[in-house]
Amino acid sequence: MLFYLQTLLLTLGIELVVIAIVTRCLSVKNAQAVLSTCVCINLLTHPLAFLTYHWIGVPFVALELAVFVIEFCAYRFIARASLMDAFALSATSNLVSLLAGLILF
Repeated sequence: MLFYLQTLLLTLGIELVVIAIVTRCLSVKNAQAVLSTCVCINLLTHPLAFLTYHWIGVPFVALELAVFVIEFCAYRFIARASLMDAFALSATSNLVSLLAGLILF
């Protein structure tokens, strides 16, 4: 349980920082909505991906792709980011947190 909480907090911390930077660099409108969406959607996707990988054995790449698509849709339709901004937000945040996870764990 402690390991899971560490990975969740690490993911949230990294993705929030990345989202804040990307939001600022791209001048994304509704920055507060994007940051709130980041927290909410990660609280949904992270445990689902973690459990699906560890208990069911779904391939890691398939899970990462599914998380990317879900988060892209969340940024696009919930936070109302543009198509390109939603893609950049989801791709960048997931890539950075994935690389950090691979390096640290």
